[in-house]
Amino acid sequence: MYAKVAVTIIFFVAVSEAFVVDFVRDLFSSCSDAKNNISPVQDVSQTCLQQAAAGSCGFYDCFEQRFPCGNCGFNKHYSTYDCEKFYLPVYYNQFNDLGKRWINATGDCLINTLKQFYTQDTVRCRMVKTTMMDHVSTCYLHNSANISFCDIFWDNKDALMGVYEADSFLQPTEIHRILFEVGQIGARCAGDRGSEFRTMLTERLTPLLSQAGSHLQEAGQRVRNWFSGIFTK
Repeated sequence: MYAKVAVTIIFFVAVSEAFVVDFVRDLFSSCSDAKNNISPVQDVSQTCLQQAAAGSCGFYDCFEQRFPCGNCGFNKHYSTYDCEKFYLPVYYNQFNDLGKRWINATGDCLINTLKQFYTQDTVRCRMVKTTMMDHVSTCYLHNSANISFCDIFWDNKDALMGVYEADSFLQPTEIHRILFEVGQIGARCAGDRGSEFRTMLTERLTPLLSQAGSHLQEAGQRVRNWFSGIFTK
């Protein structure tokens, strides 16, 4: 019991620190302008709309080509739902049939949300990002196939952890987001299994946060340098 409490405390401390770093980076980076409207640089493409209808991850590239939000927007490699990685055979084939249907339905749900922005005359990148981030949990739990994360997570726990633990996927700046978001989604699943999954997720991913130590120190130094630059001008 005490071990689980300790892991939970470490988890929330790490998440809090990481969110502060993300906030500061966003505040003092080019993304601080992401709240402004931007105009499209390409016309709406029928080919892209067909990709959206087919649930193709390529639609994320279509959106970026029309509205180049970059890191200030939402891309197909978003930490909690990496569209391309979920569909790679080495990961996708580890899920059972219900798990595969959940992946397909969750992907369609997110693409349909992004499609609403794609056809607009202007967008705000920050609005796109926050809306899509909010819809990750919505699509995980409620989608057109009516298959919830709660229906598939336990029988597919090893397949899910395979995706979340992939070295090329778990960048230090994203680990905290996976812990927080999937932990929050798992909390919506009733019963002991939901609690067990959150504990397993935290215990297996929290050690990876040590890899982010140098990143946190570097971000902190950049903030100190920024403030120092202001007061020495």
